[in-house]
Amino acid sequence: MVKNADVVVENYRPGVMDKLGLGYDVLKDVNPQIVYAAVSGFGCYGPLHTRPGYDIIAQAMGGIMSLTGEPGGGPLRTGSAMGDLIGGLNLCIGILSALNARQVTGKGQRVDVALVDGVVSFLETNTQRYQTNGFQPPRMGNRYPSAAPYDSFKAKDGNFVIGCANDKLFGLLCTKALNRSDLLEDERWKSNDLRCANQAPLKEEIEKWSADYTIEEAVDIILAAGVPAAPIYDIKAVMANEHIANVREMFLDCEHPVAGHLRINGNPVKLLDSMPKMRRPAPTLGQDNQDVYENVFGLSAERLVELKENHVI
Repeated sequence: MVKNADVVVENYRPGVMDKLGLGYDVLKDVNPQIVYAAVSGFGCYGPLHTRPGYDIIAQAMGGIMSLTGEPGGGPLRTGSAMGDLIGGLNLCIGILSALNARQVTGKGQRVDVALVDGVVSFLETNTQRYQTNGFQPPRMGNRYPSAAPYDSFKAKDGNFVIGCANDKLFGLLCTKALNRSDLLEDERWKSNDLRCANQAPLKEEIEKWSADYTIEEAVDIILAAGVPAAPIYDIKAVMANEHIANVREMFLDCEHPVAGHLRINGNPVKLLDSMPKMRRPAPTLGQDNQDVYENVFGLSAERLVELKENHVI
């Protein structure tokens, strides 16, 4: 199979494929153009490379949990498996990069992705902030350290968010939405840096206004003023939103032979000249064995029967 393949992907702990006789050094002798892509908790080299790793391990040691949570509270894992998802994206990028490099060099190579590395790469400015002042960035709830007001706020019927990232937007918020031009004259909020340093009292002033409105009313008023704002959707709301679910096709109807009718996640990358389409549901286990083994790798029907009888496939 490797002789005719472009890419081999595995996510065992480093060393397992070598023990199976299927490590990169073996496979590249069979096919020097093979791209061997591996994702693991800590990568294939370094003092921690033999450790097992799952998403929560990556989030913990990658630093993101130290930043996630309410002020004064404990560290929290994010609501979805971000460590795993980032790892998958990085592996895809690595594979595409290696395939492109192969067009130049004529050779494949090993792609090594660590879940922890991926999380670290998403710490964005927090590492620079630490290097500047030597202090651990605190957990801030929904606030953002370098822009304010950039947070969640209370309405009559729940919470919504405002993304006010510069002085112009703050001016629009105060004058056209809150009708509080006096906030612009307060020394605590005359610049973004000052607003970041005094976010708590500013939030109180905004919530004096928002408490009189529903989420929908508050968001509509702020958007009409030209300031980014949004409701906080739960999964039901996301799947019911016309723009997200239907027009942007982020949920697609699918008839699966085992699971029945499903709405599955769509593709977030839109190539406007060749829009992504769902051709069929995910295959059942072994569904494509005969097609792949016979038509791609040239195994005979008799050999396939033999492999099945010996429980190889």
